Amino acid sequence: MIAFTTNHSFFYQISHYCYKAGERCVEYCLSLDGGGTKLAGVLFDKQYNLIASGRGQSINYVKQEEILETIHKCLDECLFSQDVQVLNRVYITMPASADLVLKVLQERVEVAEIVHLNEGLMSLLAGLQCMQGVVVLAGTGSGVFQIDHEDWRHIGGWGNLLGDEGSACFIGREGINAVLREYEHRGERTVIRDLVEQEWSCSNKQELLDCVYQTDKPRNKIASVSILVARAALSGDEHAIRIFEQAGALLALQTKVILEQMPATRSTPIMIAGSVWKGCEGMLSSFRNELNAQYPTIEVQVPLFEPVVGGVVAQYLQGNAQITPEFISHLSQQYSKYLYISS
Repeated sequence: MIAFTTNHSFFYQISHYCYKAGERCVEYCLSLDGGGTKLAGVLFDKQYNLIASGRGQSINYVKQEEILETIHKCLDECLFSQDVQVLNRVYITMPASADLVLKVLQERVEVAEIVHLNEGLMSLLAGLQCMQGVVVLAGTGSGVFQIDHEDWRHIGGWGNLLGDEGSACFIGREGINAVLREYEHRGERTVIRDLVEQEWSCSNKQELLDCVYQTDKPRNKIASVSILVARAALSGDEHAIRIFEQAGALLALQTKVILEQMPATRSTPIMIAGSVWKGCEGMLSSFRNELNAQYPTIEVQVPLFEPVVGGVVAQYLQGNAQITPEFISHLSQQYSKYLYISS
């Protein structure tokens, strides 16, 4: 019989799903991270070795049927080859409900416990292996998280219709606007136009607008242009570079609100997260310059791992008081494909 309880002493809203496992040895844990770009999963054992991994499409702003299909695909890749009968603990950061995930999991295995991790906490655990700091997220969406163990605060992240400044949606939208302005002869020449026309097979304003408004997933369509803006920036296109610099500055303004209203956070780590930061060096430089103009001693840190590894770190902290260099070395070997900056 499944029982639901909540424990606030370690993680924010930990949900326990308990079962009677008899004498069987529970060997495996699973970490799932779902966002606007993808769903990632890693299956690991009690020695924190990577056993299997899975990947699926975005689970944000899609129908429940699509969410279920993505979860099934990811879990198939994680569990199929291992004949897993029991999962000791499942760590989840995703918008899908616990009941939905549990339903899918129970079709395959018995689940002892499901732990919900806040998006910022999952990133911080993976990135810096700690539970206190500020996380500046720029993925498909964006937002700034102040994390203090089970307590957290969030600024931004209003969704692509109202905000998400500095996100892939923001950068993609600015890139499309730059092309539209060029079509109307009120904007500068930009390489972004060439890349968008090639990618979308369009050659004028109306065709471009049709590509945006006639798709069933406009959010993802717009966000995908951020990759093209990054390519334009890499080629030296000044307009594309300015878009990334603006993104960094806007996220710095949000971060400064946290630092101003909660002075104690100035002595905690400030870490970037999300793939958008990788698009152009000017984004991180702009963020640092804007932040250091008011707080010159603050250092901005880059994460070690992608967020999905946060579940592995969380599991380690369940039985260990502190992170050791040996554990970090082990993670770097086992989860090398999840390093934020590839070697």
